[in-house]
Amino acid sequence: MVRRARLEDAEVIAAIEASAFGDGAWTAAQIAAELASSKCEGWVTEGGYLLSWRVAGERELVRVAVDPSSRRRGLGRALVTALLDAARQANDSCVHLEVAATNAAARALYATTGFVEVGRRGGYYRDGDDAILMRCDLRPEARGPRP
Repeated sequence: MVRRARLEDAEVIAAIEASAFGDGAWTAAQIAAELASSKCEGWVTEGGYLLSWRVAGERELVRVAVDPSSRRRGLGRALVTALLDAARQANDSCVHLEVAATNAAARALYATTGFVEVGRRGGYYRDGDDAILMRCDLRPEARGPRP
């Protein structure tokens, strides 16, 4: 079951971060600071979480992870769906994200939930991997060409 993240979830989220991202994991203090921010909205489920920012009628998926022992159970899809549902309910125009070019599983998940590739940042990640920029337009008028 997916629910809204609360400040007291920071330690649990940090544990998922550590298992999913290793050295690149955010600390509980960093996560708590995000959750305390007025622009941050998050969702948690047993074994996974998602953090997003809401600014000027748009969302950015900032962080999402599922503990390796809980993967392939639909948790990532449930978390992304919760974000998209909340964004639609708030009448946001779109959701943005960036994902490592080599993260095929995440890219496939995002594509099947309505995201399309809109750009690339070469050598963006520490390991030199490119970032793929993706967007999911939520309102029909937002689906036209973008500059």
